[in-house]
Amino acid sequence: KDGGRRFHVTFPSLNLSERPSEDNGNEQNQCISEEKEPVVILLGWVGCKDKYLAKYSAFYEKRGSITIRYTAPTEKVFFGSGKMQPIAEKLLELLYDLSLDKNPIFFHVFSNGGGILYQSMIDILLKEHKSLNICGTIFDSCPAPKKISTAFKAFKGSMIGMNPVISWLFGMIVYSWLVMTVLLRFVISKTGLKSDVDAHSFHARFRNCQSRWPSLFLYSTADDITESSYVDEVIAHRKSLRVQVSSICWEDSGHVSHMRTHPEVYVKQCYDFIDRCLKH
Repeated sequence: KDGGRRFHVTFPSLNLSERPSEDNGNEQNQCISEEKEPVVILLGWVGCKDKYLAKYSAFYEKRGSITIRYTAPTEKVFFGSGKMQPIAEKLLELLYDLSLDKNPIFFHVFSNGGGILYQSMIDILLKEHKSLNICGTIFDSCPAPKKISTAFKAFKGSMIGMNPVISWLFGMIVYSWLVMTVLLRFVISKTGLKSDVDAHSFHARFRNCQSRWPSLFLYSTADDITESSYVDEVIAHRKSLRVQVSSICWEDSGHVSHMRTHPEVYVKQCYDFIDRCLKH
């Protein structure tokens, strides 16, 4: 647990030898007959309830993968990204505690809420856990651009179902904090420290991350939080760093709603990506 939040771990009941064959026949079987099961770590978006994240882990479990689900607390995403490090460390330690450190490991990351925690994990992993067998990362609606409006929309989405008065108060607090953050960054930039500040921001760390394993970006031009043009820029930049990147961009699915809108294509994209990574 972390502050009352659970790391949900599921071991599939289906044995590797009992997995159903796919349309691609022997080619698919070659990919999924590894001795150790793949581990998929799913990192939820801001305000994500586990019952929603479980819908994604379910199709991985159906294929015989072990899954770990976790969603970072909203307040830590917006007000204490530095506090992500202890959570990131616990998630990485969990792999050793469960003797999964030798398994092929994948990440499935949702929006910036999952992205910020993911980046904290990768920062630690590349320094202290280089022996982990990271095979690839899937980004769903991630990353969203660095804008006040983007962050505010994401926060409002996490407040759905809350008392309207409390939601409004929290909204004003977050909006004020975001404005103050922008003003602070502006003042700091005028002192000549801008490059140092930007180097440690989530977006700069994400774009220039030293990880070189393959990635799959799932996004949409209809997303009002994660702008497709920004994801296009990130993809181009990662490719320039010689990272193997694949992507699919829809035209009609909303933020973190791509699987709900395109269930068959979405699941197939994830399966195919994992199979490709396991071949190499």
